[in-house]
Amino acid sequence: LAPRDRYSGARRKTSFGPWVLTLFGLLARLRGLRGGPLDVFAWQAERRRERQLVSEFEATLEELLAGLGAANLAQAVDIARLPLDIKGFGPVKERAITRFEIEHESLMAAYRLGDRAAAAE
Repeated sequence: LAPRDRYSGARRKTSFGPWVLTLFGLLARLRGLRGGPLDVFAWQAERRRERQLVSEFEATLEELLAGLGAANLAQAVDIARLPLDIKGFGPVKERAITRFEIEHESLMAAYRLGDRAAAAE
């Protein structure tokens, strides 16, 4: 609904009148549809990406747990905390996901390198 800024292309904040409260009330009554086949918001690219991130991070956690030891516990905790920084909506969340992916890759590379070094000893 928000118009795009003509210079940056990002969506601009928009103000709405009191009528929007009626819309929010309707959405609140439709809460039971969330997560089901009639959840129209679930098909948005942002929601699909969120579900993909969850499954990818579950795989990361399994990898961390498989190689967890006293020597790499701090690294594993740092990696496990990364999703806590993904907040916001729209472009704010996109930037947070980009930062997450960069940090995740570098921390996982260091974690895996540490595992190889420990296995070689």
